[in-house]
Amino acid sequence: GLVFISERTNGLETLHLALLFNNTTDSVPEIQVFNFAEVFGTFDGVRMEDSGCFAGDYLVYVSTMEPVEHRRQPWTAVYKTNLWAGETQRLTPPGSNFLLFEKKKNYY
Repeated sequence: GLVFISERTNGLETLHLALLFNNTTDSVPEIQVFNFAEVFGTFDGVRMEDSGCFAGDYLVYVSTMEPVEHRRQPWTAVYKTNLWAGETQRLTPPGSNFLLFEKKKNYY
């Protein structure tokens, strides 16, 4: 499979998933392209996804999809979405901070 961004729609990028299917009755493989919004629905809030990769039937990525309870808490977490079922699971424990550096107090 291949995930790609194509053609801006309403001023936003559109995320697509292209999959290669081997048809058992025909020797010619078929490529189908799916729009993520059409398959999994849309989101009307603000969030960011990054670092996506495939792992079996899953798309694993970093996202800010869950809001924080208190200011200055870590907002990003790692998630996996089952590409067949469309179910998403958070992999990072709530409240965890996986930043590669530690912020110093009173540093702006």
